[in-house]
Parts: sequence; C-alpha cells; structure tokens
Amino acid sequence: MSKDSKKDVELGEAGQGGGSDEGIYVRQAAALEKGSSADAAAKRKDQRRYRAEQARVAVAPQDGPIKDRGTARELARQYRSRHMPRIPRKNLELYKGREDQSYPLNTPIFKKDRPSLADMGIGVSLYFETVQILTYVFVGMFVVCIPSIVLSLMANPSGAPDAGGGEGALAKMAIVTVAGIFRQPGSPYGCDTETCLFRDGSQLDTVTAVSIIVFADLGCCLILLTAVPLMRILFRRYAEAVDEGNVTAADYSVMVWGLPRRTTGKQVKDHFDRLLDRSFAAAGASKDGSGQPPGDLGAKGDPGPFEGVADVFLARADSRVLVQFAKRADLLRDRINVEAGLESPDLTEGEKRRRGQKVDRIAARIERLDQDIDGIDKTGTLNPVVCAFVIFNSQGAKIDALNKYVRKGGNGGMWGVIPPPHECLFEGKHRIRVTQAPEPSNIMWENLEASQLERLLRKAASSAGTALVVAVSFFAIVWGKSYQQAMVDNKGACSQASFAASCNANLDWDAVTPYGCPLGEAECPLRSSWLLTDPAQEYTVPLSIDTTNGEGVPVILSG
Repeated sequence: MSKDSKKDVELGEAGQGGGSDEGIYVRQAAALEKGSSADAAAKRKDQRRYRAEQARVAVAPQDGPIKDRGTARELARQYRSRHMPRIPRKNLELYKGREDQSYPLNTPIFKKDRPSLADMGIGVSLYFETVQILTYVFVGMFVVCIPSIVLSLMANPSGAPDAGGGEGALAKMAIVTVAGIFRQPGSPYGCDTETCLFRDGSQLDTVTAVSIIVFADLGCCLILLTAVPLMRILFRRYAEAVDEGNVTAADYSVMVWGLPRRTTGKQVKDHFDRLLDRSFAAAGASKDGSGQPPGDLGAKGDPGPFEGVADVFLARADSRVLVQFAKRADLLRDRINVEAGLESPDLTEGEKRRRGQKVDRIAARIERLDQDIDGIDKTGTLNPVVCAFVIFNSQGAKIDALNKYVRKGGNGGMWGVIPPPHECLFEGKHRIRVTQAPEPSNIMWENLEASQLERLLRKAASSAGTALVVAVSFFAIVWGKSYQQAMVDNKGACSQASFAASCNANLDWDAVTPYGCPLGEAECPLRSSWLLTDPAQEYTVPLSIDTTNGEGVPVILSG
C-alpha cells in the first residue's frame, strides 16, 4: 500500500443505497495532495482513480430499474467484489502476503491485465504441450532410424532398377525390416547368410547389418516407451503449475458422492458446516476467536478465510430430460422447415394439405415431449440426486473438509471396509465419499449418474474390445505371413531331389484313374496316364533334378 492510500476511510451503509453491510473504501482528496510527485501523468491518474472511487457512493438504489450505464457497471463491480472468492493459500512467492484477498475467478495472479492460455483450462494448454513433445519424439525416432533406413535402401534387392527401367528403391521398398535386406533369387545385390553386397560394390558382414537394423528399431521403441511415462510426469507438473498460477472454482470445491436420492442443498451445507465447526462464521467471529474477521480488507461483514460453505449445487439424474430436449429441438427445426415450405406459391392444394397434416403430427409429438418434460411438475418431486458440488468460501475450509475424508478416513479405510468416523456420516447414518472437484473446463465423458461399477464395466468392455481387435489383427497377420511363406516353400519343393524320391515311393502305379488315358480309354492304370509303358524300366515320376548350375531346377520329362 502506497503512502497516498494510508488515509483510506470507510463509507458504510450510507454509501450503499441498498443497505448492504459491505464497507466501501474511498480515498480522501487530501491523500492525493500529499507527497507531490514529479510525474504529472501519475498524479492525474490518481485523481481519476479518486473520482471513480468517489462515484461508488453515488450509485442508484438496487431495487429499482437501472437506466444509467455507468451506474450498472458500478453496481456490477460492487457485486463482484462482494462475491469474489479469496486468493488461495498456495506455495508460490507472489501469493505470500496476499492470501485471502478477494480475487476474480479464473484469472492468473501474475497477469492482471490479460488472460493466459491456462484460463481456458489445463486441457487446452496440455494439448499444445502434447503436440510439441510428440514432435520431438518423432524427430528423435527418425534420427535414430536413419542408419536402418539407409542400410535397407542399399541392401534391398529391389533397389537395383531392372533393364526395362523399373521403379527404384524408394518406390519399391516395403516395410524396413531385417528380412528386407536378404537377397532374392535373380538379384545380384543383397545379403546372404554371411555377406551383404551393395550396389556400389562394397560389402558388409550380415551379422553387422542385422545388428544395426535391430538396434535402431530397439532405439525407436525405447524412445517411445520413455516418452510416454515422461509425458505423464510432465503433464502432472504442468497441471500443478497451472493450478498454482490460476484461481478457479476447483480451488474452493469438493465433489460429494453417495448422497440419499432426496437430499436437499441445505442438508449438505449444514453437514459440512457442522463437520468443520464453522457455525461461528455467521456471527462474524474468526478462527482464532478474536471476534474480528481475519481478512485483509477489514471491512464490516468481510468474509474471512475460515468461513464455511458458500453454495451447494446438486447434480441430478437429468440425462433423460436432456435427451428429450434434444429431440424437441429437432422436431421444432423440422416444423419450421415444413411451415416455411407452405408459403411457396408453387404448391398444389393437395401438397399443402399433406404438409399441413405433417405439421400437425410434429406439433403433437412436441406436445407429448412437453408433457413428458413437465411431468416433474405434476409429481411435485425432483429427479434423484446423483452427487453434489460443495463450494466453500475459502480454500482453507475446502482443504480441511477434504482432509477429513481423504486423509483421515472419512471415506472409509481398506476400500470401504473400515467404517468412517461418525461425524463424517451424512445425517449420522449415510456413508458418503468426498473427492476433489474437477476443473470447470474439464470434460467428463460419462454422465454423473453413471455409477462407479458401470464406469468400471464400461472401461473393462472397451479395453477387452481393443485387446480383441489387436489380437485378431495380430493372428490374421501372422496367419497371412505363414500362408505366404508356405506357398513360397511349396513352390520350391519341386527343385528338391527328396521331393521327387518321395513321389516315387508313395505312388501306386497300378491304381486306376480316368484321367489322361491313351487311346481314349475310359480308365487306365496310373502308369499309362504318365506314359510309362516300358515294363523293363523302373517306374518313376517324369521329373528329374538338374543340379549343374548349383541350384535344383525341375525338368519335366517327355516320356
């Protein structure tokens, strides 16, 4: 506080017009004249501030219509000042000495003149952090995999263009794997079991090439596996930093589950006031019993940091009503479109009559929905309570309430086996569960009325479905690769001498067959269909193996 503001005086109820207990501070004109300043601009600024503060006492009564814009703005400012929460007690240096002062919601302490990205919610700021971190992760993975990619481009057999001007390695290269570097039949380049021959004539040990690719792949996996837990740690730190640097309703709120279906807000408020022993706050007493509110402003009726519950919001099972409102909105849109078409001069009388009947049907459906929505008024009962958001007047009260349930057994110990203290039972008999309220900007992907069991079952079902899809995809890929490899293996079986020998040993040459019989016979022995008619010769399949070139090549005999 500057020297100029030391002579602040309090104008009480006379300056409120509406009889409020809130004190209003105005700066005396003499305070502005003290301590002459060399900066004339600063002095004029102080004078303008003085006139603005003095204008506060001249506002119109609050019980009548407000016609002046300046008066409306001033009344709104006064209302906000009276209902603003207190600055929370956090650990940052800039909070020290300013705890429990009034401060607007969702505005950073460090930037009074402009909002920050964090004001939109931690989720928005974490989105940009996620994009940045993933960019670094993918760049790192690409750098680590560069040797593997280069090696595969050099060793891939399809890298050498064919004589007809075929596509190069980049166009033909499939997934970069260890199998991709091995030489295929007919390709002069690639790797065998010992050596890799590249297009430039250089050679590399196959074990070394495979090791480079494997370690590069492992490095990429290690980067990704390290980035995931690191992101979780960083996000937790970012969330804590944003929470420390910003004031939101979550700093003053808790979430209460397990309330009776017909609970009222007053019952919840009375329970927490009793629990925290805050009843003395209504009399204006402070926590230390001094009788003066410990707030920094010292104004009459100023709420101190240890005041109790400010408000209770009951969340009800209204999802069905919300769905009906959505249906009603769709019907209204259809009705407007149909009625707009009735004004067209090109419509015949029959078409107008049909459209009118459609409008009547839509109106009847809207009326039924209205009756269903308004059914709550006929029964005189509200929808059952699902949970409650309890908002305290100070962060200290919220922390005390949360500690009694979370840290001191109010929620029950050993997963609810150990009963909570009697003072934590709602109305002395109902067990409730109190947790930290989420940030106002958080998106809750499930209705509040969904029970914990329903949420767990839904998560388990989604996880099981995901695992099933992954497993089916994995087995389908493995089966396809195995079938493809089996086809390749069977294709080369004819070039093996053992295959021809097994054919000779297992064939029954005297078996009768209707196929391939000479001279148009209906049936003949198998040897006749193979044109093996010389009885002095050993019966063999018309297949021989030519091994003169080092590789088995099947040759069909002419018989």
